[in-house]
Amino acid sequence: MIVDDTPSYCKYLQTLLERQNYQVVTAFSGEKALEIINSQKNISMVLLDYLLPNMTGYDVIRHIRKQFTSSELPIIGISGQVDQKIPALILKSGANDFIYKGFTVEEFYSRVSNVMDLLMRIQDLTNAAHKDFLTGLYNRKYFYTQANTLVSYSDDNKQKIALAMIDIDFFKKVNDLFGHQIGDDILQKVADCLQEHIRSDDILARLGGEEFCVIFSDMADDLIIERLENLRRSVEMISMESADSIVKVTISIGLKIRKSESLHDLMAAADIALYQAKESGRNRLVLAAS
Repeated sequence: MIVDDTPSYCKYLQTLLERQNYQVVTAFSGEKALEIINSQKNISMVLLDYLLPNMTGYDVIRHIRKQFTSSELPIIGISGQVDQKIPALILKSGANDFIYKGFTVEEFYSRVSNVMDLLMRIQDLTNAAHKDFLTGLYNRKYFYTQANTLVSYSDDNKQKIALAMIDIDFFKKVNDLFGHQIGDDILQKVADCLQEHIRSDDILARLGGEEFCVIFSDMADDLIIERLENLRRSVEMISMESADSIVKVTISIGLKIRKSESLHDLMAAADIALYQAKESGRNRLVLAAS
């Protein structure tokens, strides 16, 4: 995102960035910049003029830093005034880097590239700590941290949440009959299917083995059930070739709509419903008793 109150300069920076295949949004005021950041979750870097109407660049940076660290949303400050105090104040406010207007194109690209390379390295390290190496879904450790936060948030904001435990049926038999490579391929395909049917705002994780868990927030009960049934039917359509055989799998799902349970009790209730789904024939969704 480019933040500058001069439309022509915004257009100039936008052109430079688009030549490097960046997608660009612009804001002509600090207020608009904060509005965009709050409404769009895919902003990866901010280029910000320190001299803005109503809100200074310092104020905008301080507001952004209340929500995002320098490694989550990097900021490059820009100024047309040659004053040695400005870079220090911009950096002290929380910017990652600073550049004076009048820069060469090569310098501009180098500054942006350095910041983005650092962001990507940090994201890689974060993903390694938070994500399951095989499926790319969040791992058990990350799930518990985020899930507990979501439960607390739902209590404070009177927001409904629901938790589903999902298990691949007869997965041990798949590994025994077709080998662990086919088993891993099945896990990846099921994980991909889960991601296609679960909203990005919900928390989806692989808890281990063939077990997955998802927490839905702020969604009507009937829509959750419909989404999970669509997921179940989609997994039922998955097939893989192995030698002379076709490998197909199904999933069983236990769903618990939260009243006031702790995360532990919520998961336990969903787990009981999952067990009931297994015992009653598999490849089905069971809703836990309220």
